[in-house]
Amino acid sequence: MDLTTPFFGSVGKYVITICLFFFALTTVIGWGYYGERCVVSLFGLHASTPFKVIFTCTCIIGSVLELNLVWTIADVANGMMAFANLVGLLVLSTLVTKKTREYSKKHKI
Repeated sequence: MDLTTPFFGSVGKYVITICLFFFALTTVIGWGYYGERCVVSLFGLHASTPFKVIFTCTCIIGSVLELNLVWTIADVANGMMAFANLVGLLVLSTLVTKKTREYSKKHKI
């Protein structure tokens, strides 16, 4: 049974396909912009163009690779991002605790 039939009738699969296409497209554009802003923040404005080139090449290569490989690469990349965030949390935890206590004391929370 086609799951889209109850919602959109016989055109359901086309509606879902178009929606999925635009969701994927806007997600890639959003992550590209977010990544560029992070690179500029970390390395300066001169790093923007190399990031755009690498990001574009990555998108092109990712679109032609085998799906299982793309998911594996995405999982590894997300794990590396999580690790970097955890290190940042550990390094900043004392500062966050200090600032939270100052705020609580100032606003009597």
